[in-house]
Amino acid sequence: MSFYNAKETQLCKLCNFEINHNKQGRFTSHLKLQHGLSLNDYLIQYFYTKNDLKCSYSLCENAVGLRRGLPKKD
Repeated sequence: MSFYNAKETQLCKLCNFEINHNKQGRFTSHLKLQHGLSLNDYLIQYFYTKNDLKCSYSLCENAVGLRRGLPKKD
């Protein structure tokens, strides 16, 4: 699994908009203004797979949330 990295080139999977990085929030702003999505919603729908967000506890079937674009550990 690859993790979201704001320092890498960002490519919007909805419209192919590309930007060098998201350190200043420009990609996040693009998502909000052009597509009505928060960065977390975009990452959950288009970046991570369902398995990437599955809780690591063996008896749990829930998905974990994101914190700064990364799956929470708990």
